[in-house]
Amino acid sequence: MSEYILVTGATGQLGREVVRTLLQNRVAVKAATRRPESYSHPDVEPLFLDYSQPTSFVPAIRGAAGLFLISGPMDPKVHEKLPQLIDTAKVEGVQKIIFVSAWGVDQNEDNVLRKCEHYLEQSGMRYVIFRPNFFMDNFSSGFIGDMIRATGNIYLPAGTGKTSFISCRDIALAVEKAFAHRDWDHQAIPLSGKESLDHDLVARIISQVSGREIHYFDQSPEQVLAAGKEAGMSEGAVSYLNELYEMVRNGWVAPISEHLKSIIGQQPESFRAFAERSLGSWMLPGSAN
Repeated sequence: MSEYILVTGATGQLGREVVRTLLQNRVAVKAATRRPESYSHPDVEPLFLDYSQPTSFVPAIRGAAGLFLISGPMDPKVHEKLPQLIDTAKVEGVQKIIFVSAWGVDQNEDNVLRKCEHYLEQSGMRYVIFRPNFFMDNFSSGFIGDMIRATGNIYLPAGTGKTSFISCRDIALAVEKAFAHRDWDHQAIPLSGKESLDHDLVARIISQVSGREIHYFDQSPEQVLAAGKEAGMSEGAVSYLNELYEMVRNGWVAPISEHLKSIIGQQPESFRAFAERSLGSWMLPGSAN
């Protein structure tokens, strides 16, 4: 595409990687964010976009050839917000939408992201839906990273279930390929990493790489709810989180998909390789490691 791509969630884990990858491939980008005044990138114009404010849709989308669309984090009402944004994109002449959904949502027709998928599929637009598994980046720049830095431990209701974690860097590579080519149009594609790990092993890998003793502690959904309330999370957001990790506990996110390798033309990043390049995320102040 010769025109620019509008990247929603541009300040988030995945959005930042998508912006970086598109720019590396000489694709013009504009960043959609709720706080454009705080966004600083020499090659990217920030535009105000808030899913809760439909009046922001047209000014942000007008002129875009492509739209990278991602839900707000753990938003239980996203299915009430994104359809109008998709409609606006169609009216404004956006040529293609790449929507990042989530692994396994096709197994639950009541899932809010699945409802968004259906709306996009029936919109008449060119689209690609990616369903990535849990992000490796949650352990560095995400909420689990915050947990590790604050406590030195991982507390999640994941049981002993395994996950084929995927890095945001690899997802961004797939997004760039999908914008550049039609090969994957009108498909919903699951994306995973190359290996399936439980959280105890993840903690051990981070410990080995960082030199810190990181441990994983399984939590009950009730414990997560209590901790979430104490941290100021809404009950809806905590319930959504518990639903996500129920998938882990049940082994539903353990399978490995070969789609990512075929799209990006290389092996997905291993968790150890991710941890090694994310070393600074877990270093203690003044550490020499």
